Amino acid sequence: MPVNRQLFVSGLALAMVTACSASGTSPQAGAWSVSAGPRASAAPAQPTLTEDGAEFVLNGYRERLQQARKRNGSGLQETSAGLALELDRAVFRLARLRGDRLGTLPRLTSTRFVIPKNPGGARWFLAEITEQGRDYRTQLILQETADGWRLVAGSTTPLQASALPIAVDDEGLATAVAADDTENLAVAPRAVAAAHARSLATNGKDTEAKRLLAAGPYTTQSATARLADMRLLRGQWDVRDRTQVVPTIYALRASGGGAVVWYGVREQQSFTARPDAATLSFTRPEPAVLSGKKEFRSRVILVQATWFAAIVPAAPSKRTRVVADWTAQISVTGD
Repeated sequence: MPVNRQLFVSGLALAMVTACSASGTSPQAGAWSVSAGPRASAAPAQPTLTEDGAEFVLNGYRERLQQARKRNGSGLQETSAGLALELDRAVFRLARLRGDRLGTLPRLTSTRFVIPKNPGGARWFLAEITEQGRDYRTQLILQETADGWRLVAGSTTPLQASALPIAVDDEGLATAVAADDTENLAVAPRAVAAAHARSLATNGKDTEAKRLLAAGPYTTQSATARLADMRLLRGQWDVRDRTQVVPTIYALRASGGGAVVWYGVREQQSFTARPDAATLSFTRPEPAVLSGKKEFRSRVILVQATWFAAIVPAAPSKRTRVVADWTAQISVTGD
């Protein structure tokens, strides 16, 4: 096989518009796993958190995160848990591979707290923040765990986009929605997560997912980008996608019915060379850095993880819109 015969693919082309930098702990040799959620607190149920309490938690989280940034990622387990910890760790791994060092956190320019009055378990809340110099809002979900308050999920939305339509009562409190709840919902939050995972694994071909999910950057546009990547392989490499939903799902009742839902998905994309296939390498920045710009000859395993945010309608005649994400490519392994 000639040395100069080579294919270039981008790898898991999701057409993301997020800016929540991330990428998690590297699995060994592309091993497959689903992040366990944060350890549940054994303490009895606590009263509803106040905004002052939420602000105290957020400030503590940012202080610990700043310390971890100074230590080049050491101590991140004191700030995040589960899939969020995996994504946060990836920021530092990618920075190390690039030779970069993360600096001081930007100053907060606005903060909005959304506190559910009925979390149905450990207390959690949403802090939506904007930071100086950023053109996006960041949604942080922090939860009380046996180890203290930790970041467990998140997403980002452009500043020019509409705010997420979360409903609050006269006291300013939101209503948590259970993952399997279908009351005043077109579909249960867990079913949305499963449908989106199937859509990703089939490049948008899953029939039920197409019925439930509206067109957009994380569904139809994602599928188009992935299929374009597949065409670059010219039939020389076989590709297998595997997706799995993280068990814990967070949801809040939306204005006018429905719900705003956050769910995590892990993806593994396996490439296997056919006889006499050209070598394969990645051109998109993250997988190129993670792979060391290596040319692969026989197999490649690419792992990615994402928190998605979606708006589930109340009416069954309408489809769910996936509106935001927090994503990272975790590892590229192979030979």
